[in-house]
Amino acid sequence: MQSTPIKMNPCACGCGGFTKSTFKTGHHRKVKGAKPPVPAKPVGQRIKESTIVTETGCWEWQLGRDKDGYGTMKVARKTVRAGRASYEAFNGKIPEGYVINPTCKNRPCVNPAHLEAVTPAESVARGDSDPLKNFADYYARRRAATHCPKGHPWDQENTRETPIQRVCRACLREGQRERRSNPDFVARERERNRELYKINQDEIREHKRQYNRAQYARAKDEGRCVFGGGLGCAEPAVDGKVQCLHHLALTAARTWGIKKHPLDTIYKERGIQNCWICGCDFDEETRMNNDHLIPRSLGGPDEPWNLAPVCQSCNSRRSNLPLNQTMELAVHADVAVSDFPEEYSHYLS
Repeated sequence: MQSTPIKMNPCACGCGGFTKSTFKTGHHRKVKGAKPPVPAKPVGQRIKESTIVTETGCWEWQLGRDKDGYGTMKVARKTVRAGRASYEAFNGKIPEGYVINPTCKNRPCVNPAHLEAVTPAESVARGDSDPLKNFADYYARRRAATHCPKGHPWDQENTRETPIQRVCRACLREGQRERRSNPDFVARERERNRELYKINQDEIREHKRQYNRAQYARAKDEGRCVFGGGLGCAEPAVDGKVQCLHHLALTAARTWGIKKHPLDTIYKERGIQNCWICGCDFDEETRMNNDHLIPRSLGGPDEPWNLAPVCQSCNSRRSNLPLNQTMELAVHADVAVSDFPEEYSHYLS
């Protein structure tokens, strides 16, 4: 297979050699004593040499054009439209914010007599296109499409209708997964949510209160259990109560003795006035909670001897830790288990 010979151009410096370079200035900068480069032609001369005159008097551009049909050229190493270069070369400087509009409505024309500097709004008004019709046609084509730009079908399951457009659910999910996989995005969103919560903290809490009251009242009117604000249980409430049997017993076990008789008295009689694990005192900021010495998940009963006061921090950190492992770290371990029944003593070892 024969290769195409490379076109060689005579060097412009006068050395008599040939070069593959397409520049007309040769290698004068590299050869000592070379002739100076050939000066560039004026813009006006380049424009005249790159156009042909039609019967209507238009100077039609014969070189490169952009996607809209306007001619383009290089001026001072920048690509500009040939119409703007022609206007500045023959008519003067273009006012700031103005565009060049050909009065002959021939986009490749660069005849300075056919060019006029107008505002963008006036240029649009002079055009033949109807923006409303173009938008309607575009909207009709979008509505007629059976798949989104990424190939997902516009069916009932995958489409969400809005007042102005259709939204592809699959594209939304892909975008959400991509954003959530970015650690920087997640960190920014968390910080943003914290700031918004601080600003609107009172309004958010009041909204939650009103919502919970409404759900509570609705469940009460329907005779359902109101545990969890009327959302957590669908069982009917016990006659004369607002909760079912299961949640009545659960609520009693959770709240028994926090602020009511007789556990406050029992704790005093047992000599436990503060958290049995860390020993901190209870106040408005550090509330008292009931802790099952033998966790309920491990078979611990809801009896006074199995309950001890504990702070929220210790109660959360302990979770379902067995009693014998908790006693190694507790401050009042001996007092807490002082009246432990004999049949449950194996939990202590």
